Amino acid sequence: MTRYHPSLVALHWLMALLIAVLLSSGGLAPTRMHVVGGAIAAGLLALRIVVRLAMTRHLPTSVDRKWRKRAAKCVHVGLYVLVGGAVVSGIGVAIEADLLAAYIDNRAVHGFSEGALYALHVALTDLLLIAILGHLAAAFWHQFIRKDRILSKIWFGKPESE
Repeated sequence: MTRYHPSLVALHWLMALLIAVLLSSGGLAPTRMHVVGGAIAAGLLALRIVVRLAMTRHLPTSVDRKWRKRAAKCVHVGLYVLVGGAVVSGIGVAIEADLLAAYIDNRAVHGFSEGALYALHVALTDLLLIAILGHLAAAFWHQFIRKDRILSKIWFGKPESE
């Protein structure tokens, strides 16, 4: 079994954990913590894209049909686009609400939840949650129905064939 490079595995699980926290804390956690988490997610996403593009060897997929390969690729690209869109729209909300100045002046932030950028951010994060649930369903289908041990590829271990 060939595994993903450990740096990709680490970035995958760091992002999964952070995005789970961000999706579950939006509107509940203090805005400052959510903004910092979003900034970290932006950095991890950029790093993940750079590392992924720098990899010279790509793993063969366990997908047997051409349409499934295309669907898997579209889903993964879609996840990147949705995370990137959520980050960019979140930055837009922060700029529109002048959050940096509010944080520097240590004042409360009010009224940004009614703007179009905020509505876009919420819509993108809702779509991201749906896409993540689909991603999880596909991973579990591969692991438990097809029994192709796909989850072993995205976990830590020897990167070469066993």
